[in-house]
Amino acid sequence: MNKTAEQLDKEICAPDGLHKALTSPIMKINFIFIISVRQIFRSIVWDQDPCHILFHSSECVLDLYFYYITNYFSTYSVFSLTLDIFISYKFPVFYLSNEYTISIILLVIQFILAVGTHLFGFLGVPLAGYVPMCTYPPKLTSNFDLINEFRTFVMVLCIGITLVILYFSVKTERIIHQRSYDTRARYTAFENMTTSKSVCILIVIQFLCIMISSFGVTIIRKFEVIIPQEIYHTIVPFLPGVTYANLCLPVVIYYRTIQAIRRRKTRIVTITSAPADVESHIKWLNETWRM
Repeated sequence: MNKTAEQLDKEICAPDGLHKALTSPIMKINFIFIISVRQIFRSIVWDQDPCHILFHSSECVLDLYFYYITNYFSTYSVFSLTLDIFISYKFPVFYLSNEYTISIILLVIQFILAVGTHLFGFLGVPLAGYVPMCTYPPKLTSNFDLINEFRTFVMVLCIGITLVILYFSVKTERIIHQRSYDTRARYTAFENMTTSKSVCILIVIQFLCIMISSFGVTIIRKFEVIIPQEIYHTIVPFLPGVTYANLCLPVVIYYRTIQAIRRRKTRIVTITSAPADVESHIKWLNETWRM
């Protein structure tokens, strides 16, 4: 039965299972790395008082904006990367001449989608009742699961499109290397394939990590009634996948950038050391681009 705001505001004390989950050692570690220092402070100070350990939803306004907009922004970064690689693949000349403008437009679209999703989920929702952590949505939120299902759909669609583009990029590069001796065409195909691989890796990592906080949350919420309360509230705080995604991305970007620079330098050195006569040059190109 749905409860009113007045009824929810009276449920100030944490049930026994929830209280045990919030004060367990593993949750204190989780609070440090994923939630907040404010959460761990409360779990220590009110360790023995289940009626002061919960947060009223009105205390979590800033957290709701920061956490969920960041979460949605990360989700739509997958969409932006996919659209970026699609434009560069289908319209390479246009993309190269408008690369900066396209990036700005995609970032603006990404931000608008993130804010719009947040407003759809939380605009006008009464901040009534108490929540274990400020990453939990308000009790009267009705669109939360719908948003997570939509995010999952967007990411699955993006990963599918990206894999198709990567397949055709690799296929095109192989065809060009077999049939063309034009250095520019070969190098452009190589660059397209390398870029597609790099972006695909970024999207896959974002996809896997953010899926935890969208599809994972949706699934576990459906089984909340049959999962013991202590176990449920111990698992849920570890699901904010955006945290893991944001930790992974800088490492992957750095690694892929260094790798791309190294490959470019190798190709440029190889190209500039080409033989002078045409026959030797053609033979050299065949050998070089088969490496």
